[in-house]
Amino acid sequence: MDTVARLRSDGVLFANLFDEFSSPGRNVSVDQYGVFYSNTMMEGQFAELAGSTPMRIVNNKELRVHDYFDELTGVSNVVPPPPTPPGSGIFGNLLTLSSSLAGLTNISSSNFGTVQSTIQAANSSFNVFAVATHTNNSENLTGVSTAGGKITFTAPRFAYNSSASNILSTGNTIVDMSGGSNNSLSIIDGRKWMAMAVYDGTANGFLGILLWVFTGDTITTGNVVTTGGRSVTDARSIFAPTLTSGNFVRIYQVVIGNSGNVLASNTSGNAGWNYSDGQSAGASTGYRLTSAFSADDGFWAFVLGGKVNGNSGPDYKVANGYGFGNFNSTDNSSQLRWQGTAIAGTSYVGFIFTGDA
Repeated sequence: MDTVARLRSDGVLFANLFDEFSSPGRNVSVDQYGVFYSNTMMEGQFAELAGSTPMRIVNNKELRVHDYFDELTGVSNVVPPPPTPPGSGIFGNLLTLSSSLAGLTNISSSNFGTVQSTIQAANSSFNVFAVATHTNNSENLTGVSTAGGKITFTAPRFAYNSSASNILSTGNTIVDMSGGSNNSLSIIDGRKWMAMAVYDGTANGFLGILLWVFTGDTITTGNVVTTGGRSVTDARSIFAPTLTSGNFVRIYQVVIGNSGNVLASNTSGNAGWNYSDGQSAGASTGYRLTSAFSADDGFWAFVLGGKVNGNSGPDYKVANGYGFGNFNSTDNSSQLRWQGTAIAGTSYVGFIFTGDA
């Protein structure tokens, strides 16, 4: 009989066919990383291997293999990828980062601590390009000029690159999201993204990380999707050109909790985000003026599975709303929401970043 299964010298098992009987409680399995486990492996000739079936897991939890395992000769042209741990990739780094940020205390709108450096140390592509607060989140959020577009924030501001026509942040291409597949979120992989780490201003006030994942499309209030309607490449293109009322950047949403867990997510494809249809973002910069991120209103917020717009609505201050922002008013009208619940106080702060370092 031809060799149908082979255990390579590096411990990788290859087989032409697994034929698995129904066996509740069996302890022969392949785990989420593709690692094969078996309690008992039997080699020889067995009645259960009739016909052309070369391998079978039988009801007593044993793996039966016809004739033999060949573990001396390698299998040519087969190089399996190594198992990918759940903490790898951009998404895995965000999960790990969340746990690290939870250890930073007394963070508020007047004390940024080491939050920015902790975020940027989590992945070489991570770059904080804005810090927003209760009083400075849209019309009052001013810019700071820096060659290269990166700066250490000491006050609520947004950064723009004086070496690249004053474009928002660095102007570099955002590194694609990865690692979602290790956490049952493969749909977010390969896409551009933006995140915000949120603190409520209390002593142990880290709430978690909001993640916007951009599909590249736009969507209307009535869920009409324009495929390719919003191609996001860099931080500028997250905001520019400004969309009109009733139109939104189509997004997938993930809320990472304060212990490195996925608190909530929505990948239905019906969620939409419009920072503000009154922002009047410069097409080449991504913001209104160096002295004002927005001409009128703006949300660093979303509603899971829903749509928001900082100027004409809908609002984020509803069930499943997260974040904060100026809804058709002044910056200090903003209110922090988490899981739809209003969070008391006005000392909250959001560190906004993406993968464009």
